[in-house]
Amino acid sequence: MKKFSLLLAYLILIAVCTFIGPQRIIAPAQTDDIAREIQNTEAIMAEITTTDLTVPADEVAEVIELEAPSEEIDAEIINAVADDVLPFTMENSLIIGDSRVTGLRDFSGLEGVDYFADIGMNVYVVCKKELPVGDMGDISLEALLTAKTYDKIYTMLGINEVGYNYAVTARKYGELITLIKAHQPDAEIFVMANLHVTEEHALNSKYTTNEAIDDLNEHIYRVSVDERCHYLDANTYFDDENGFLPEEKAEDGMHLFPSQYVLWGQWISDMSQQIISPKQVSDH
Repeated sequence: MKKFSLLLAYLILIAVCTFIGPQRIIAPAQTDDIAREIQNTEAIMAEITTTDLTVPADEVAEVIELEAPSEEIDAEIINAVADDVLPFTMENSLIIGDSRVTGLRDFSGLEGVDYFADIGMNVYVVCKKELPVGDMGDISLEALLTAKTYDKIYTMLGINEVGYNYAVTARKYGELITLIKAHQPDAEIFVMANLHVTEEHALNSKYTTNEAIDDLNEHIYRVSVDERCHYLDANTYFDDENGFLPEEKAEDGMHLFPSQYVLWGQWISDMSQQIISPKQVSDH
């Protein structure tokens, strides 16, 4: 029994050695490879750790200098856009109107402006008259609009229509704007309100009171809105605290003194610039 037990134990030992033995033979070789990999990794890490990764000061400065031009480029772009927007000028403009506009023509000093204006001018006859304009001689408004291209066109009519049917007058005003647009599709069109009169003039006149002028101006304003025109109301510039044209600014209660035409012309120019210049920028 004892011999059998020894034999059984011997057989079990042989079986265990047979199963485990090959793995123990391979393991030492794998251990050596792993050890070498660990040594290599440690060497690489040691090299990285001892390497100075700090960027030299001169190289940092060079990087900063390379980033700086981006602001200069932005400034150049802005300046280029600004250069594309031409300085504002009243040159190549046309002003259509009555006797008050003839005062602008004679005294304002606006340069490069054509005038189609006459004493007694109104919307009922403006397309029928022939008037002298520059070196073109006597010419009708439609012929003028056909012969020459304008950048800006201004209209101021109405003081001679006070007392007329305002609805009819507004319709005729609309027809005038339609004619201008047909021949000058690229022009900026400005409809100007009729100036008020002095208090004395209003008290002694049956028709040309400020109330009547305001009523007509309201109709004209609606036309400008419907036709998508600019509207300029110089009464905000000239009126006194009671809404009248000051006596010291008008020689006859209605027409301005020459010095005031100079101021009016400058006001028209300034207001036009405020309207047009932002539009030029947005177009770019």
